[in-house]
Amino acid sequence: MNRSEQFDDIKMSISEGQGMTQYTYPDHRIYEDHESGVMLASVTTVLEEIKNDKFLEMFKEKNGTEAVNQLLKKASASGTHVHESIDRLCMARMAGEDLELYLLNEYGKLEYSEDEWKGVMRFVDFYDNYVDEIILTESRLKSIDLRVGGTVDAIFKLKDGRTVLVDHKFANQLTPKYSIQTWIYTKMFQDTYGIKLDGRCNLWLKANTRGHDKTGKKIQGNGYQLVFHEEDEVDELLFMAAHTIFFQHRWKGKELKPLHRVYPTTLKLSV
Repeated sequence: MNRSEQFDDIKMSISEGQGMTQYTYPDHRIYEDHESGVMLASVTTVLEEIKNDKFLEMFKEKNGTEAVNQLLKKASASGTHVHESIDRLCMARMAGEDLELYLLNEYGKLEYSEDEWKGVMRFVDFYDNYVDEIILTESRLKSIDLRVGGTVDAIFKLKDGRTVLVDHKFANQLTPKYSIQTWIYTKMFQDTYGIKLDGRCNLWLKANTRGHDKTGKKIQGNGYQLVFHEEDEVDELLFMAAHTIFFQHRWKGKELKPLHRVYPTTLKLSV
């Protein structure tokens, strides 16, 4: 069963699929694994601890002030519409369908802003030039041992033969947090499916690139670039530090669970 419900009164949304229920609140997201019954913190929620002072103090001691400054640079993500459109295109292609997106609706009104439409155009150019097959799109992953879950944007087989994990980013700049995110997603994917990936990367849809790389060494086009991350040991260290702070400090002694386990659709006072 695929279920998606919005509860505006308590500012929470519920989404079900792939054996997991996702509960999204204004300040955190959790998953409930149906098979084990274990509640999992979302990867993005755990990585919010990167802003925590304890994390910064520990990281500064190990790496210095400049590394902290770089870590704090954040991209402003404004690409929900772009992300959903990319997912629709990928899901249709995996189903053997040719989905067409339209800039204008039937009434002649814009369905996308200029910036959003450029983002989708860049993905289409990336796909047409570099992707051979879509292995997965919007797939939920989990690690019961680490008590975390997440949703990976895509696993692509590229035309050069490599199979890579890709997280789409429609942001003005990439931050270290994005690299850490691809590390834990890759670990969860490989642990779950037993498939060795050839790389993990962000498809940066606001890159300062002006066209395809003439040398053929980089995967890029006008306004986009596939950025590979290779510092596994650093990203593992950073994720586990954030993980420790999240579970041993912020959520110490607390259960990961939704506010209520049953949500009535109507309410009234008894007579």
